[in-house]
Amino acid sequence: MAEDKSKRYDRQIRIWGASGQRALESCHLCLVNATGLGCEILKNLVLPGIGAFTIVDGAQITPEDTGSNFFLTKSDLGKSRATVVKENMKRHNPFVTGTAVSESAEALLERNAHFFEQFTFIIVTNAPESTSCKFGSFCEEHHIPLMIARTHGFIGHVRLYVPEHTIVDAKPETPQVDLRTADPWAELVEYARTFDNVEEEHREHVPYVCLLINEMARWKAQHEHAPRNLTERKAFKAHLQSISRAKDAIENYDEAIRYAHKACEPVGIPGSVRQVLEDNACINVTAESTPFWILAHALRLFTEQQEGKLPLNGEVPDMVSITPFFVGLQRIFKAKAQRDLNLFKSLVAQTLERLGLPAETISEEERTSFAKNALLIRLMRFNPLSHEYNPATFPTALFTESVGQTSDDPEYLKLQAHNAVLYVMLRLADRFHATHGRYPGVNPAGPSSLPEAQFAEDVAAMRALLNTLGPQLGVASEAITDGYLQETARYTGRELHTMAALVGGIGGQEAFKVISRQFIPINNTLIFNGVQSVIWSAEL
Repeated sequence: MAEDKSKRYDRQIRIWGASGQRALESCHLCLVNATGLGCEILKNLVLPGIGAFTIVDGAQITPEDTGSNFFLTKSDLGKSRATVVKENMKRHNPFVTGTAVSESAEALLERNAHFFEQFTFIIVTNAPESTSCKFGSFCEEHHIPLMIARTHGFIGHVRLYVPEHTIVDAKPETPQVDLRTADPWAELVEYARTFDNVEEEHREHVPYVCLLINEMARWKAQHEHAPRNLTERKAFKAHLQSISRAKDAIENYDEAIRYAHKACEPVGIPGSVRQVLEDNACINVTAESTPFWILAHALRLFTEQQEGKLPLNGEVPDMVSITPFFVGLQRIFKAKAQRDLNLFKSLVAQTLERLGLPAETISEEERTSFAKNALLIRLMRFNPLSHEYNPATFPTALFTESVGQTSDDPEYLKLQAHNAVLYVMLRLADRFHATHGRYPGVNPAGPSSLPEAQFAEDVAAMRALLNTLGPQLGVASEAITDGYLQETARYTGRELHTMAALVGGIGGQEAFKVISRQFIPINNTLIFNGVQSVIWSAEL
């Protein structure tokens, strides 16, 4: 990476690392429709340095655009929206390549679908249902990640589709710590034993990891097994508390008591990791398998050889101790982690050789990162849009429960039901658009509001459509009041610049998660309730 690039991206690289930045810079994004929302999402990817983007939009800039899009001004009226936005975006980051295609995306997809095969990610914003579904089918067929995003008044919507999303570093808010206090290896046991006869003045400095290992060894010697149930675990904790009281509740014993449960049961393999290891793509790797699956296969071999244990990452969190004791503990963990890493790398090399692939297929950095993050690897497969828009596969039970459920927390349920209904309102607005060629509440005669009588007609037409659509989504039409229909019609499908900015921030984050294969993206639908500032998500 060039020096000036390093300076520009220094802070963000501290968050997602050089691998995340490389993934971002290797992405060629296609934005369909340079709406206010589309521009906000794109801006949030251009600033950190996406490799290239192409805007496909056949619209000319209108006064309505200038009121909802921060990137357009009155001087741009009548110009190509794709071209103007492209130039404005390139000014934000000179390292990013941008192009514009001033043509309807739907028409281009019909005329030359091959054009869209070049992209690594496609984002469609504020498009009619028909356009979204066509791109959904295209991306499903060509295995291209897709985001559908829109704002409709105070309703925001983000929908992700990724054929197969594999994550090496999920970056959890709470770090995953593997200290092996329940099943320590020989060197760690030996190190812990050195503190059995430590001088009294240093007992308060013994790392709690060593305290737990020693006290558990004594418990096993007395009971012939580790604590097996809640009663025995409480007894073990009480034993530690009695020692702490005898020693005037010194801090390291307080830590041992706090983490006593971790000494009672081995960490094991998390369910999310087991899902990866038991997937057919992991078990039966081929020369065509992606690096992730080859690495996962090597990890599976590692667990088979190491009695179900994952590679140790070697990280030791801060704890009450003194430097010599703590550094000694760190050395034990680092040495074990290095041995595990060496074994894992040798299994990767053997797998590559067996598949007839060159060693450089997977870099040393990738191998090290995979072993270090073995506890965090994830596999996600998203339902395609065809699943959501097919009444036979739509999860009707989810909406039946959300809208009609009861609980001891009526305010929470009221909010959940409200947010679920907002999704129904978006689908209803799309159904109205497909039927009438406009969104409800829009005056076909001009920009002025609909006369009251015509507005009432639109609401009545929405009710008639809901009678058919509601059961397809698992919602009884009568469960949704006219207030929802009227509010949706008042929005007239308009895009508010504040909603575009906020939902654009959400969309930009979710897009980065998919591109970088870090963090955990939504699966697969998000609704933002702009009136109450809450988010509802569901797998559709």
